[in-house]
Order: sequence, then structure tokens, then C-alpha cells
Amino acid sequence: MATNIKTWSKTLVTTGGEATAADSNRKMLFDLVGTLLNSGGWSHVASCDSLAVSTSVNKWDSKTDLVWNTSGNAHSWIVIQNNVIATGLQICIDLNYLYSIPDYASKASVIISLSGFYGGFTTARPIGIIEQKVNTDFWGGSTSGTTRSYNFLQSSDGNCQRIFCYGNSTKTGFWWIDNLNSAHADWTDPFVIKVAGTNTTYAVLCPTNAASFYTIIDNFVVPVTCGFLMLGSSTQYNIGSYSVFNTGDYSGNYIKFPIYVLSFSNTRPGILGTFFDAWFTQDSLVDLDYFPDTGTKIQVILGNVAFGNDGTTFSWT
Repeated sequence: MATNIKTWSKTLVTTGGEATAADSNRKMLFDLVGTLLNSGGWSHVASCDSLAVSTSVNKWDSKTDLVWNTSGNAHSWIVIQNNVIATGLQICIDLNYLYSIPDYASKASVIISLSGFYGGFTTARPIGIIEQKVNTDFWGGSTSGTTRSYNFLQSSDGNCQRIFCYGNSTKTGFWWIDNLNSAHADWTDPFVIKVAGTNTTYAVLCPTNAASFYTIIDNFVVPVTCGFLMLGSSTQYNIGSYSVFNTGDYSGNYIKFPIYVLSFSNTRPGILGTFFDAWFTQDSLVDLDYFPDTGTKIQVILGNVAFGNDGTTFSWT
């Protein structure tokens, strides 16, 4: 059984419940950003409510301040900063999509920078000297129904934050913002970020795409993939290749592998580190709690990744 390295806290936020799917998504994203800002690690840098831009006052102080519209038209955006996960790490959330059909406020651009974002207008977000978009349009909202919730999981030192989004009791998004374990000695700010989601179901929330995680090393944006190493084998497997598992071979015990962060970039190739308290396992495992869970289990399964959790009991048969 793998043991947690860090101590975790988890908050289940029930949100949405508005008149329409778009209104519920707006309320969910407003609450999600508020949770980050209240977590102790993030602070406001700049924001726009489509009417005005401010670097001193958070213009997202009400859900109605979140206004979606395409770039070139007045819309909302916000920049927040975290110096715990990585020095000068900033995230810009830009609502540069349609609020109603067909998007229903389920889309936004999520961009990272270590060099800061500059400028910004009511019609255009600020730009980073070195920046990278870390999602593919969707952020975790849903185009149907009005029920919304998310689990906010955070390590006690603030180095790791994971957000699991739900729409109508279906997984719709995942934010993975982590400082890494056993990081390469030359890596000053060992962090990776992934924001994933769809407008319906994101059934397996695990990194299977080489470009799905991003980090910034030596002023270069570096796409990274994640994998595990087979015990007793030098063969490297993609994290999505879990057909090697046969529970009968392990006397009924489900095995777990540490997840390695691997870079294929010419600027910094090789193993960059591992995730804290996240293990690749079998996605059909049913003896652990799933998100959103009751908070009783030490570890929980989502997709084919087991995550550390804030519970006190363990079910492993």
C-alpha cells in the first residue's frame, strides 16, 4: 500500500443551481476562483469585469462580473499569482468565448506565466512575455443542467492543489497544479499544471497526452508527459497503458505505480520528478471512495489515478 507523503485537506463546494446552464457555470467559476484566492497561496494581480480594468481591486467580486464574449469584444478576465507553488507563477483566466449557445459559459482560456502578464483591456486579456495556454477551451463547466460541485484538494504546505469539477453528478473538469517531488536538482521552480474538461463527461482524468501538462524551465515552455516504470523492468509505459494489470496475479491486491513527469524537450529532456501522493492504478477499482467522496478514505480513485485524500480509513481488498 502506498502511503501519503503530505497531509491533505479537502473542501466540497456545492454551487450552480442557477436558472440556466450558463448561469450555473458562471456561479461555479466565480466560486472556484474565490476558493483559490482564499486558499492562502493565491493573490489578485489584475482583473476586468468587461467594464473596467483594475490592478488594485478584484473586479470579480460578484458572479455577474464574469462576462463572456469573444476576443475583441468587451469581456472579463482575471490574473492571480502564487509564490508557494513556484515563484512568480501567474494564471490568467480569460472568458473569451460565448456565454450562450453553443458554449453556455463552459469555455475559458487558462494561461500560465512565470514572467508576469502585462497590459490588458476590456476587450483583450494581458499578455505574458513567456506564456502557455494549459487547457483546450473547456475549464470544467457543463452545457446542460444546473447542478454543479467541485472538490478542492490541497496539501497542508500549499504546494499541491487539485480541483475536481462536476456537472449534474458527472465529471466535467480537473485542475492539477502541483509542485513536484524528487525534482531535478537544476529545476528552480519544479511545478506542472494541467486544466482539463469537456462540456459533458471527462471520464478518465489522467495525463495521456504528451502536451497535456506544461511547465516553464529556463524561460522555455516545456510540454511534459507522465508515465510509470514497471517494477523489475526498465520498460517505460505510457500512463494510459494499464492493460498490464491482472489482479489475480497479485493475490487480489491492486498495485499502484508512482507517476513520473517526463520531458522530451531538447532544452531539458528526461525525468523531471514525480507527483506527490498520486499513483497510477486500475480504473475499475471500486473499494476506495470516488470524488466527490465522503471524506473517510485516505486515498481516492479518479479515472486511473489514485490521489491522496484527507480521510482516516483505508479499504484495500
